[in-house]
This record gives sequence, structure tokens and C-alpha cells, in this order.
Amino acid sequence: NKVNKEVIQPIKKTTTKKMIVKKKLEKQKYYIQIATYKNIQNVDKIYDEYGEKYPVVVEQRKDKNVVLIGPLSVDEYGTVVQRFKSFGFKDAFIRKGK
Repeated sequence: NKVNKEVIQPIKKTTTKKMIVKKKLEKQKYYIQIATYKNIQNVDKIYDEYGEKYPVVVEQRKDKNVVLIGPLSVDEYGTVVQRFKSFGFKDAFIRKGK
């Protein structure tokens, strides 16, 4: 068994939030991508609103922060993607870690 080494840290010096930051998503796990932001304060807003109830993950790519919910099971992701679309994230979609 591999030990899951997630990093929980402030994602930039401009935030004090503690959230899971990944360079790569977990293999064979499902995530809902809800947004991509350059401005870290936008990520903070999502975390403040949904971080207590949902597992918020930030995937860092160069100068962008991709905000995802997950990892989720096969049974969960359909419901969660529809819920986030109803929250106003109309372009939310399912991603599978590679």
C-alpha cells in the first residue's frame, strides 16, 4: 500500500487558507472541476463557501489554480456535478485522475 502524501498548505502567500494542493490528481479517482482562477482570492471564496461540506482540491498549473471537488466515488460524482451546476458552476465537469 502506498501512503497518500497530500500536501495541506496555504497555496500562495496571499492566502492563509489550508487546503489540499496537488500537482497531479490521484489515479483512477473522480473529481469535479468547477473553476479555474489566476486570482487566489477567488479560490478562497469557493473554499469558504464549500470547504466545510465538500473536499476542495486545488491543482496548480503554471499561473492558474484549478478548483476541483474530490476525490469522489463513482456513486457520488453524478450527484455532485449536478449540485455544483445548480450552485452556478454551469461549466462544471467530471475529470478522472490519470
